[in-house]
Amino acid sequence: MDAKEFQDKIKGYAEQYQAWKKPILEFHEKFRKEHDIDYSDSEGLERLEQAAQEFTEKYLTQNPDPTENIHTFLDQEYEAYLNAIQEECDAIRASFSINRDFENLLLEYVYDAAEKLRSTKDVKWLERGLVAASLENSGMDYRDTITSLGELYKVATVAGIDPNPYFQKAASLASREKPRGGSTPLNILLESYTKTPEESAKAEVREIKTDPLSIFIRFIKGEKE
Repeated sequence: MDAKEFQDKIKGYAEQYQAWKKPILEFHEKFRKEHDIDYSDSEGLERLEQAAQEFTEKYLTQNPDPTENIHTFLDQEYEAYLNAIQEECDAIRASFSINRDFENLLLEYVYDAAEKLRSTKDVKWLERGLVAASLENSGMDYRDTITSLGELYKVATVAGIDPNPYFQKAASLASREKPRGGSTPLNILLESYTKTPEESAKAEVREIKTDPLSIFIRFIKGEKE
């Protein structure tokens, strides 16, 4: 599969997933408003979640969850993204931009990849997780992206895999633009995992000792102050 075919496929999956998820989200919000449930109302939120679960179970009987098919696509075709050039990766990400439902699915896939990397020690799961993180591109919240990347880095290290070259490869394909869910471009965020604080400072990466991003990454990598 080439980059253009990958782009067309993932765009279609993103649109399919967003359309599938929409009625569930609409029910959730409608029920909350109709029953005047505030987000600080624990009892009300419990009723909301129970009602949403019942709705979803009925909805699934006629509308199968496409998540498994999307995961299978990423499992099988992730190399098309890794083998693309940076401009092609930009076009792939742009094809489903501002699709928060699909971005959330991609973020969940990163964690799934980390768990499978932990159990199999197969480097392909590190690559798959990094592809999904690159596609998600800090679209939800950069803190979630940092946490998921930190998990991948830590699990790879424990598995005896040097994650640095894989993070560097992902950085070469990642966005160089400010993401919607944060302020640091993803290519810089990925590169920062492969550098010591001193090297990052020389490269003018956000690695100031008091910077929260730097502190978190040093924690994940087990570095001392």
